[in-house]
Amino acid sequence: MDSDCYRSLTETVGLVTRLNRGRIALSGDDRATYLQGLLTNDIVSLPEGHGCYAVYLTPQGRIVADAEVFNVGDRLLLDVHGSVKQLLVDRLEELIFTEDVSIEDWTDTWAGYVLAGPKADFYLAKVLPETADQIGRLPINVCQQLSIGGASLIVSHSDPFGIDGFYVWAEREAAEELRRMLLEAGCSEVDEETADVVRIE
Repeated sequence: MDSDCYRSLTETVGLVTRLNRGRIALSGDDRATYLQGLLTNDIVSLPEGHGCYAVYLTPQGRIVADAEVFNVGDRLLLDVHGSVKQLLVDRLEELIFTEDVSIEDWTDTWAGYVLAGPKADFYLAKVLPETADQIGRLPINVCQQLSIGGASLIVSHSDPFGIDGFYVWAEREAAEELRRMLLEAGCSEVDEETADVVRIE
């Protein structure tokens, strides 16, 4: 564990690139009712712009994958561990019969970050000043669709690693620019190992 990274997360702000995560998007009129029968949480009642934690189980009750699920309007976004992403994509596609549902693997086209720490909101607003008020008012597990350089961002207020912060998903063409802006603004890059130590504490 890097002690400087640890202090950044717990005292100021740290930027974690989520290399070990996969992103799956579901579109179509039946997307919510389709997931309702597969996941443990109430997906049908999830309002637009809100997220929840859910688990995908086998019929015998064995955990296949857990996910952060977000209703981003015309799609449901699932953020899952990379080790089960392809398995989950395959299972979801296999179980579509007559439902109006399409499965998209966003892992290669969208990047995922976590910005966490006591000053996370300050630094995110610093690089996205035109949306500072929106970001500052976001409740926990609520997301906002934004843009940078014409590319899309999805920002969700959350408590990653057990501390206040944000999940940020960015289209690949904007992801590296966003990362550069955050680092130039003063954010410290934090490795996933240190982030896991903070989460477990």
